[in-house]
Parts: sequence; C-alpha cells; structure tokens
Amino acid sequence: MHHSRKRIYIRPPAEQQAQPEEEQDDMEEEEEEFTDDEGPAARYLGIRVGIFVAIVILLGFMTQWLFGAEVRFLSNVFLNHITVGTLSAFVLAGGWAILQALWSLNLCGFHPHSWSFDGKDAAMILLVIVAVIGALYLLYQLIRGLYEVAQAGQQVASATIYVRNKEMRKRVVERYRVLNYCISPEPEYSERPEAKAAIENPAW
Repeated sequence: MHHSRKRIYIRPPAEQQAQPEEEQDDMEEEEEEFTDDEGPAARYLGIRVGIFVAIVILLGFMTQWLFGAEVRFLSNVFLNHITVGTLSAFVLAGGWAILQALWSLNLCGFHPHSWSFDGKDAAMILLVIVAVIGALYLLYQLIRGLYEVAQAGQQVASATIYVRNKEMRKRVVERYRVLNYCISPEPEYSERPEAKAAIENPAW
C-alpha cells in the first residue's frame, strides 16, 4: 500500500483569525505605497523640466541685459522673454555639444578669433545651427536619461515584488499552522470493524 503525503492548512480559532486594526491599517498603507508610486521616470522628467524652465527664465534676463533691444523679437514682453531664454539655452547646449565633439576628435587646437564671417546674416545662421544642435542634444540627453531610469526601475520593481512576496509568505506561515502527515488509504472491507463483527457474530 502506498501512502500519500498531503499538506493541510488548519485555520486558527475565530478569535485568532481576527486581525488587529493596527495591523490591518499597516497592511493597507503598505499596499497604497506600493500601488500609488508614480515611478522614478515621472520624477526624473519633472525635475529636468523644472530645471530647464528655471534656466530659460534666468537666461532671458541675462540675454536682454547683455544685448538690450537687439534681442527683442516679439512685441509681447513675456513671450519675448521666454523665446530669448529658450534660444539662449539651446545655443549654450549646442555649443557645449560641439565642444565635446571637438574634444573627442582631438580638434580643440582652434582659436575662436580666427573664425571669420561675411556678415551679420552668416553669424545669425551659425547661431541658428548651434541652437538646433543644442535642442537635439538636450532632447538626446533627456531620452537617454528616461531610458536609464526605466531600465533601473524594472530591476527595482522586481526586487520590491520579491521582497513583498517573501514577507507575505512569512505572514501566512505565522498566522496558519501547517501540518504534514500521512493519510493511509481506506482499509479493505474485510478489515473494517463492522465486517469483523459480522463475521464473528453472524446474525443467522
């Protein structure tokens, strides 16, 4: 005869099943913290956008203070301030990206005063090109940062789920007693007590 091993969970009495209100509140708070987390990507994006807006506002003041009426493109003061600050940020970012590229190519032996332009239009075209490069550079840095945060977030989420599952299994083991024992198969008819009594004391 083969014996089958089974695992049986025995619930504690009703007074032991009732969880304290404080413990239930703690579990609900943990679930809310786990489900309501907006994720690091949103924080990363919000911080970068806030820093960019602050730089745009600051550069808007500095550029107008340095160049005066030459940088007045729009009649609206606020829109002109934001436009000037944004273009200044893009130009600075583009110049930084160009310097990094030249440095990586070992071409930094240049002298800015050796650059010559045919006129004001050529200088404006160069500034526009640098601004476009700066915008693309900032966009690239933002996308790369979001990608890195997303990759790190997957690892953190997996580790968090593993820890939560481990804690939940530990709580289940603490609340419910687990018993392992062998259950013998049902005895044959000839081995049952009522069958033995009928054989020893027949009614006929």
